[in-house]
Amino acid sequence: MIVNKSPDELIEYLLLNLKLVKENDKKINKIKNELVTNNNFIPGAAQELINSTEDDLSDLDLRLICLLTEHIYVATGDKKLKTDEWFTPKEIKTSTLYDYAYETHVDSIKLPLTMPDPFLKIDDKNYIGYWDAQYANQLLSDLLSYNPETQRETRKIQRNNQIEFAIKIYPHSIKEMTAKLLKGKLGYTTITINALVGTSDTGKELSYNPKNMTLTVNEGTELNILDGMHRLTAIKNALEINPNVKHKVQVAIKNFNLPQAKEFLADISKQNAISKDRVKELEKNRFSDDAMNYLNLESDLKDRISVDGHVSVGSNEIVRYGVLSDAINSEFIMKSRLDADKVGERLSKFFYYLFGLYPDEFINDVNRIKKKSYINTNRMFAGYVVLAKRMVEENISFENIKDILDSIDFDRKNPLWKEIGYVNSSGAIHSGSERNIMNFFRNLDLNKSMEEN
Repeated sequence: MIVNKSPDELIEYLLLNLKLVKENDKKINKIKNELVTNNNFIPGAAQELINSTEDDLSDLDLRLICLLTEHIYVATGDKKLKTDEWFTPKEIKTSTLYDYAYETHVDSIKLPLTMPDPFLKIDDKNYIGYWDAQYANQLLSDLLSYNPETQRETRKIQRNNQIEFAIKIYPHSIKEMTAKLLKGKLGYTTITINALVGTSDTGKELSYNPKNMTLTVNEGTELNILDGMHRLTAIKNALEINPNVKHKVQVAIKNFNLPQAKEFLADISKQNAISKDRVKELEKNRFSDDAMNYLNLESDLKDRISVDGHVSVGSNEIVRYGVLSDAINSEFIMKSRLDADKVGERLSKFFYYLFGLYPDEFINDVNRIKKKSYINTNRMFAGYVVLAKRMVEENISFENIKDILDSIDFDRKNPLWKEIGYVNSSGAIHSGSERNIMNFFRNLDLNKSMEEN
């Protein structure tokens, strides 16, 4: 629902208007017919929805509440029930796609349960296999549970004057994965489920038949999600939009007690994080990354672009991947890989002249000059991208680069760098420096700079 909107307040309005609708048989029949025609309800289920009590509404699927709100609004004209006042556009769209027949024809999954596809047994505590998206979603609904003791991160929420723990999720990640699922482009990573030791009614949580590679979860077993809640939530969201999504989920099923589960989580949480620059290079989902690929292979920046999140001291690296890629993405409009290659070619030529006109600064004596000058610092390259674009647009030859840059005092003692926000009060280059140096080069009077030199 929309932030700051209360479900209880909506339910109150719904109940008041439902009472009015029930007094008009024509309106009731119209709503029922709409539900039957558009959402595959059976007449009895449609009537049951209209007859919902306060308790019924409190427990109702959000999609059904949205659907009912829309029908009651149309029937009564009460503007307090306009769906866009209560629900997000996505929620409204999802509610219109609700299919009663599809939602109710699947029997709930119960234990004992034999996995429908083969699983490989590594040892008594580790099994590997896969589920299709629909099966994973049904398990999420019926059997998979959340155990706050075995989660990487939790958040505290207050409900009914009590503190409860909930999974900490990142909506942006879920949204991104949902979009990829709907496009059939989500890659395969592994979700991890734990059949918690000591929860089975039989004394044994898992049974395995090596002959046909079947894994059975025994009666009473508690299945906890150890890792993969974001992916499972994305699958749920994608199926609400398109029930026929095709995707298989790699699954690791463990049979750990609580201490072992916690140790497992600690181990995977200690894995070295990948830098944002490396992630950008691996994803390469922007045309600026195609331009970067050109620079990496065909320019004087070859082998000089860092993807590790920092420029290593003593190495040949001079600029971070993210600094260049973000600046290119910000400055150039690219609608195809051909556009990206053209941008890469222009920038390659620019850096050819820049390095050739300033060989000591960018090739021969980089570290010594960097100690007293900002000219070859990592974030300054964002400004050079702006300069390259301007010189192309204003038909200024790259041979004039030296005239332009010689008009700028790059000395670290120059107060200009603090004034424009390239460095902070202590003289340190900070994370917002790219934006400020790009603005500096956008506003630089190029003709005046060339005249001065």
